[in-house]
Amino acid sequence: MAHAVLMIIAPEQFRDEELLVPKQAFEALAWQVDIVSTHAGEATGMLGATVTVENDLAYAQTQAARGVYDAVVVVGGMGSLEFLWGNTDLHRLLLTVQSHNRVSAAICLSGAVLAEAGLLDGKQATVWEVPETLET
Repeated sequence: MAHAVLMIIAPEQFRDEELLVPKQAFEALAWQVDIVSTHAGEATGMLGATVTVENDLAYAQTQAARGVYDAVVVVGGMGSLEFLWGNTDLHRLLLTVQSHNRVSAAICLSGAVLAEAGLLDGKQATVWEVPETLET
């Protein structure tokens, strides 16, 4: 059975290498990688990478409810603060993934997304420090 990972990015200002390097590693293991954002279309990274996002969070929620993904990775970058941290659709998706006993992970600034979704209650985690992360 093939493994599948969902990578979630902000539509603007995601951190390029936080998407591209793990994606390449997953694909080297022959894992299916789906990339979604808050809406379909072109997403732009902080360093200029562009990615065509074919599906949004609603699609990903449907797939997650079916138990399709072995892991979900929320990519960091400054866009995470604006588009992902307080996104209740994303929080529901992460809770769905947790209910299937799958892995939920976040890179850098997006660790706050896991905290906002309630997945880090009683746990220690690291996150890129900006004034807003100290409040989360």
